[in-house]
Amino acid sequence: MMKRVLLLGLLLLPAPLPALAADPLAEADYHLPPPASLSALVERPLFTPSRRGEVTATQASTVPSGELRLVGAVVGRTGGGRALLLQGGAARPWLLGQELAGWRLQAVEPGAVRLAGPEGVEIRLPVGAVLPQSH
Repeated sequence: MMKRVLLLGLLLLPAPLPALAADPLAEADYHLPPPASLSALVERPLFTPSRRGEVTATQASTVPSGELRLVGAVVGRTGGGRALLLQGGAARPWLLGQELAGWRLQAVEPGAVRLAGPEGVEIRLPVGAVLPQSH
């Protein structure tokens, strides 16, 4: 009986694994940086508050409260999209065809929007830029 159990146990063992190459990343198209260059990540982890920049009062006060700043442009799958404006610390969406401060949102592109202004003026406004005053 013991021989049968032993024999059955040997039959159920998985096949040996194939031998792995000495260095599986040797044929990769990329290479990892040397471990010594990663010591800064260990010493100062990425998500600790000390690694974030500080916002100073002078930076915050340089933005007039009434200006409209383009802070985002999202292109839709079907070619549409929307923009996100910041005014006085509050975000507001801007949809295609909507008019705001004398400018009509005509198109949304990656990283920018196209606007039509008074008298047929058309401009491309990149993300981060302030919406110009219409005359």
